[in-house]
Amino acid sequence: MRFHLKLNNFMTFFLLTLLGLCLGSFISMLSYRLPLGKEMVVTPSACPVCHTKLGIKNLIPLFSWLLSNGRCNHCSTRISIRYPLIEIGTAFSLLMIYSFLGLNHLSIFFMILALVLIVIIIIDFEHYIIPDTLQIATLLLALYFAYLFNYSLSHIVTGAAAGFFSSYLLAKSFALARKKEGLGFGDVKFIGSVGIFLGAQNLVLFYLLSGLLGTANGLIWQHIFKKPIFPFAPSLAISLFLCLILPFIFGNSWYQNFNLLDTLIFGHLVN
Repeated sequence: MRFHLKLNNFMTFFLLTLLGLCLGSFISMLSYRLPLGKEMVVTPSACPVCHTKLGIKNLIPLFSWLLSNGRCNHCSTRISIRYPLIEIGTAFSLLMIYSFLGLNHLSIFFMILALVLIVIIIIDFEHYIIPDTLQIATLLLALYFAYLFNYSLSHIVTGAAAGFFSSYLLAKSFALARKKEGLGFGDVKFIGSVGIFLGAQNLVLFYLLSGLLGTANGLIWQHIFKKPIFPFAPSLAISLFLCLILPFIFGNSWYQNFNLLDTLIFGHLVN
């Protein structure tokens, strides 16, 4: 297992932390406004209660929240802890990717993917949806990943079809058996892109990992919020990311016939 983060590389660590906090601040705004259909760029940030526009000193990632004691400077309304948590979580994600992969075109790709997946996770937690904008972003990243590793057109089409139709059948089967929705159609579309990323041969492991994470998430969700329905996209997003990055962490790479289950369990590739 490779680990590139060293104490003597402090400047890279520091800059990535700052970048992660800033991107986390943007993600906080994006994940709040996107599901509500609010304008993203022109409209300035403001307190949701007193509607006072926030100045530069109120927009410094993490530190503004800490210095204001988590309250609006104008009306003293408590500011949700979601904002610093998202900023810290985003910075941590970038640092972890750097620690395992270094800083190169592949790690940058994983950082971009992580940002998209973080937004998906937050929005699904808060609204139980995956906006089509993020579905398109995930699809484009899947196609770029396929380009990077020279996936054939048949591999892409087969993977997408296997992901979409297998998840669609799972959703319908669960609905018939339990008389309630399991996978939503947004989840089904997302798994179609997962099929492009991983290939049809790796979907079984993806479903297994998603099921384990989903079960844990469901138990925690129902215990805390006392709701029978819980968001499943976070488990799908985390499972996808783990399935993609683990081969690189363990010193392997992706190519067209890559078999993830065989590599992680038996330690070799199947041609």
